Amino acid sequence: MLTPPDIIRVSFSQSGIRMESLQPVFTLTKLFGFNAFVYKQTSSAVTSNWSRTGIALVVLNVSVNFAFSYHNATRTHANHSKSGSYLLDGGGRLTLAFSYTSMLGAIFIRMNRRNLMLKILNRFRMIDQRMAANRMPLDHRSETRLVTNYIVMFIGIVMLAALGVLYVLYLLGTAGTMAVMYGGKVFVSYQGLVLAHSGFLINQVLVRRIQLLNRRLRQELHLQTTKSKKRIPPEMFHQYISQIAFIFDDMFKLSLDLSFLQFAEIVIFCSVVLGYGILSTYAVYRAISIANYEHILTSGSHMIWWFEYCLGMGANLISGHKLEMGSRRTLALLGVAACKEYNQVTVKKMKCLMLQIQNNTPKITTWFYEVNLTVVGTMATFLFIMIQFE
Repeated sequence: MLTPPDIIRVSFSQSGIRMESLQPVFTLTKLFGFNAFVYKQTSSAVTSNWSRTGIALVVLNVSVNFAFSYHNATRTHANHSKSGSYLLDGGGRLTLAFSYTSMLGAIFIRMNRRNLMLKILNRFRMIDQRMAANRMPLDHRSETRLVTNYIVMFIGIVMLAALGVLYVLYLLGTAGTMAVMYGGKVFVSYQGLVLAHSGFLINQVLVRRIQLLNRRLRQELHLQTTKSKKRIPPEMFHQYISQIAFIFDDMFKLSLDLSFLQFAEIVIFCSVVLGYGILSTYAVYRAISIANYEHILTSGSHMIWWFEYCLGMGANLISGHKLEMGSRRTLALLGVAACKEYNQVTVKKMKCLMLQIQNNTPKITTWFYEVNLTVVGTMATFLFIMIQFE
């Protein structure tokens, strides 16, 4: 229960977001060349410096990517299995070349996103400070455990997929001749999946804050709309609603910053998932049609990686969907409370907040489409149409 001094006390002396919550994400992205900085939190802001280890890993990842790209471009006769289909052979080479180019571009883009990442971290810090000032403290330890457990699960799933593909190569007897091609494929797939899952984790950190806000807001609105002795004076509750409005304004600005950080990566990743899904599905269909054992095994390995890509894309879509659902939940809570509230000034405050959330909903967008589960239906439609034409 909020007391009047708690509501009007908005001093930001709290430490804000603790960097250990996102430290596993920074470590994972650093290993694959997407983070060359060290982020530190001071008493006033989050700062960053160049990391020697990060720069060395950037150079290493760029070099490995160039080496695999060169091998893919100059040794196509030994770099790919021949399926007998121009669509599959040519499409496979183009998809792999596009993946190499995209990951190189993503590395250099992330190198130039230092100021944007600092802006995002400081916005998280501001949101945490406002929430702590209004008795909505976050459990940073559980958040760190959640992020770490998810990364461990992600690494385990990807390792299982890699072992599955290796077993398929063993059955085909091509583990030696196709090692370079599949090694490059695994490497660039890991890079893409790391980008996708790191974006999901950062989005999920914001989702947890909206969920916490909704839980606390539901409790306060229930007390205000019932004849409870714990009700606070209307003028103090107006200040509380104003603080919620400030928090949602910060969340909306943060969602825009996250969209700027991720929009190109999400569009490219979804394009790769769609293109690779078309090729993989057609490869399975063709292998079953001609009843060729080797082609069935090869197409099965393609499907394994496609499912991995779908997991990465699905994680981002789910986090974006949960972010929008959290905002809609807030609107529903305010709408129900406004119908039960007798104080007209309080009702007006609630309606103003609802209008703000409706017009400035925190969400992840690529400016081509919003990142939520509706994208799945659109991509499934395109996939079905392309297969039909084929």
